[in-house]
Amino acid sequence: ADLALQGFAQALEFATAREPFSVISCMITLRMLHLACLAADEVGAKMRKRLEAIAREHFRMVFGPWPGAFEALNPELMQLLAEASARGGPAAAGVRGGSAEGGDSEVQPGAKRPKAATPDE
Repeated sequence: ADLALQGFAQALEFATAREPFSVISCMITLRMLHLACLAADEVGAKMRKRLEAIAREHFRMVFGPWPGAFEALNPELMQLLAEASARGGPAAAGVRGGSAEGGDSEVQPGAKRPKAATPDE
């Protein structure tokens, strides 16, 4: 999972080089969140929360700020996220063998965009 998340993070960096938000960046962030949910035993809750915030930000910027739209258009992902949260994962660590990370708050649309989340952070 670590290597795949790193690859997606690099793809996101490449995809957002000219345009900070696009359908491509939205899909990449959704794939990262999906992978983090599937590998819940390796990816900690803090990292999943951060990836969810980034995916929601890209979704909101591409498709609009309609309440409930993210959940309505991603029901399987929301189910995986709930299951991953119920299963838990590495306590307080972002990723297996990684260090704890800060900044669980959701990114605001006008705020400076954080660097793509990678397992090494």
